Parts: sequence; structure tokens; C-alpha cells
Amino acid sequence: MDNVLRAILKPLETEDAQITARPRAVLAALCLADEPNVSEQMAQEILQEFVRNVGEPDGNAPFSETSVDTAALELAESQWTEILCSILLQEFQRREAKVREDCGNLLGMIATASMSNEPEIIHKCYLEQVSRLKLSQEESTKAALIIEKILLKQIILFPINQIFFDDVPGMVDPLLEMLTDSPPTSHAAARVLRLLNLDFRSNSKRWQPSIKEKELLISLIKNPTSDTQALALICRILGNEREKQAVELLIAKLNDADSDVQQAVAGALGEIKDARAVEPLIAKLNDADSDVQQAVAGALGEIKDARAVEPLIAKLNDA
Repeated sequence: MDNVLRAILKPLETEDAQITARPRAVLAALCLADEPNVSEQMAQEILQEFVRNVGEPDGNAPFSETSVDTAALELAESQWTEILCSILLQEFQRREAKVREDCGNLLGMIATASMSNEPEIIHKCYLEQVSRLKLSQEESTKAALIIEKILLKQIILFPINQIFFDDVPGMVDPLLEMLTDSPPTSHAAARVLRLLNLDFRSNSKRWQPSIKEKELLISLIKNPTSDTQALALICRILGNEREKQAVELLIAKLNDADSDVQQAVAGALGEIKDARAVEPLIAKLNDADSDVQQAVAGALGEIKDARAVEPLIAKLNDA
């Protein structure tokens, strides 16, 4: 059986591996999910190749489902679940900031795939993962990725005002501590904090950082070693909080080397609506990145300062 699976997994010399590697990895993974008589070495080989081919937009089920998602959900019901989750976590920790998210999404999706839709069961699983946030970096990173998916499951299944935001104080402190750990750990924690901070409805409960917590978030903007994806999420939290103390630092980050950070900063400045941001935002309207241009234009539209009218019209005429 190992030889059969290896033949499925490995592209032929006459094939373009860039085209066939992913579908072959998916097919081999589907076969592995249904085949118990496989050596662990062969299973590892298949799962590692499968994870190497994880990319955008994998791991976003039920919003969308890719072939990788389908295979992963099949593997979630097999004897190989733990090994797959371990490899996904390693890959999440290994990848560069911009391309690690999909592995985290897939890990969380697999870990919650068999979870009951009963509120009590979901809540129990949530509390179990919260308790793991204070363990090793590896364990806390994995727990944060799973918590994010549990939160999303709650949002989809239940009315917004019934989501368990009452329990947030029990998890925010360790998540904030994780922001100063390794880049992948910081990224995983920031994803959860951003989700907890979102306004789903005007009467919904959400995490609103205290003054001390805001000071920590602002300090991370100053830190040049902060993970770029975590930094982008932190900027969005500060924007959602209309935190004027962060405006000068956010303006400085408009020229960050990372375009995701630039977009997040522009969005945050648009939400804060501070007049100090108008001229720096106008200067970014001609940025080489079209996504940054769009974010900047949106921010200026939110601020509604008269100084931005002519530059925005000129930009519209150039489009």
C-alpha cells in the first residue's frame, strides 16, 4: 500500500510539479484517510507534502471549502489527526508572516471539526483551550488558533448577544502576554484579540482594552521586531477603540515596509478620525500598492476633512 500511495503522491517526471503537486497531495491525503494499512513513515510523508501545499484560501470552511479543506476534514476523522495538527502547527511556526495564516486556519478547522453544536459542549471545549494558553509557546499558539475557530463557530450558530464574552477576562491576560512571545505566537494571539474586540452588533458584548492594556498595544507598535501580521491586527484594535494616543505612532507606520501594516494603519486612522492624519494620508494616495491606495482613500472618506476633497477627486479622475 505504501508504494501505491507514493505513486499517487509523487509527480511524474513528465508533469509540471508546480501544477500537479497540490492535487496529488490532496488525492494521497484522501486515500490515507480511508486506508488504515499504511506505515507511519508513509503517512508522515503524505501529511508533510499535504501541508506544504496549504495556501490561500484553505481553512476557511464553512465560508468556502477547497479541495484541501475536504481532504483535511476527512483526515480529521482518521487515526492521523494528531500528526496532521502537529505538522500544521510546525508549518505555522516556520512560515513567514504573510503566508502562515492558512495553516493556522486549517489547524483550527480540523481541531473543531467534530465538536458538537450544543452550547454547553462548545463552552466546555472553549474553557479547556483557554486553560492551555498558559502552557508552552507551542501549546498556547495551538490553543489560540483553536479558540479563534470556536469563537467563529459561536458567532455562526448563536445570536450575538449570547456569545460568551462574559468569560473574556479569563483569557485576555495570557493572550496579551503572548503578544511579546515569538512572531507566530504573537500572530495567533492577536487574531483572537481582534475577534474579541469586534463590534458585531451595537448591543453585543466585546473586549474593550483597559488603559494599561492599550499602553501595551501601543508599545508593540513602537517595537521594530513586532510580527507584521500581529501588528496589523493590533492597529485595527486601536482604531476600533478610537485611540487618539496612538495617532502619531500610527502615522509613522503609514510608511511601514509591509503593505498589510500600511492598510491596517490607514483603516485605523480612518476610524480614529484625527485631523493630524489627513496630510500624511493624502501623501499616500499615490502609493504604488493599489490596496494601500484604496485603504487610504477609505480612511480619508471616513475623516471627512475638506483638505482631502480635491486630492480624492483628482485620484478618482485618474482611475
